[in-house]
Amino acid sequence: MNYRGHIPSRRWQTNEVSSLSSSVTARITLFERSIIGFREVDSLGSILRVRAAPFVELEKATINGNFVAYVIDAPRLYAGHGRVSTRNMGDRIDVEAARASQVYVIYSGDPRFDKLTASYVEARLIDTAAELAIPLANEIRPFGFDGLTISPDLEQLVQHAEVLLSVAGFQRFEEARQAQLGRPVRVTATGDLHDVLVIEPEAMTYPAEATCKRLNCRELRAEGHQVGDRFHVLAGADYCYASKSGLSSHNRQRRQAIEAMDVLEPLPGAVDHARLRVGLDCKSAAIAAKILTGEHIGSRAWRTAPCPDAGVAL
Repeated sequence: MNYRGHIPSRRWQTNEVSSLSSSVTARITLFERSIIGFREVDSLGSILRVRAAPFVELEKATINGNFVAYVIDAPRLYAGHGRVSTRNMGDRIDVEAARASQVYVIYSGDPRFDKLTASYVEARLIDTAAELAIPLANEIRPFGFDGLTISPDLEQLVQHAEVLLSVAGFQRFEEARQAQLGRPVRVTATGDLHDVLVIEPEAMTYPAEATCKRLNCRELRAEGHQVGDRFHVLAGADYCYASKSGLSSHNRQRRQAIEAMDVLEPLPGAVDHARLRVGLDCKSAAIAAKILTGEHIGSRAWRTAPCPDAGVAL
């Protein structure tokens, strides 16, 4: 027989949207005497509810009918939305990872929580995970870089969703916020969630499989290494402020985003160059070269160079 009990309400606070209420109180109902078993969270202050359960018991957390947003707390986090009757949750992540994961289904009995609203909540949860550098199974932002218009009403639902998820046991956002050093970790310039990431200098290493490279473009100095399809630019790389006409709009946006961040330091006597205080994890060596030089050049701008000992911190 299922056990139904209540634990004390938890209070969650945010200052991210000053026009909204600063706190929400939620309650959790445990159906299996366990915080990792089937459970439900609700609040008198929100139209949302969250059902959570081990992913292998997904049927316990799902509902019939209305639209839902959901989060699968796998090593590579996945967020989605849709009708439960037609959406195959978990089909985008590794099967073995899913079996060891928890699933959180966000739903509402209010008809206003429709496809658009559910997709908005999904998109904002993905944005939050990306900004906190949480590994994602999602590949792109659902509405693209410029496609999502922020709505104060819907932002309130997003805050409520984070509250309910936290009370239900989803701690990835809170843990990442506590661990973050205060600097943005993603260069927000395109709809690609894996486009360009910031790496703090103390977190950079040379993996054993790395192929080390040195930039060969004018007097610019920069080093990096290729790991699979991605390219890591080391902290201390030169950065040219001038952009040439052949540069694509996406690469101009990437450079504008970097220049708006606190990651560049002036070089003595230089007016058109700066130095990166951080490393960059780029989707390709060509993107890395374009970001640093402001020119439409490709991966050939990087020449093979000697590597330090593999696996050591830089």
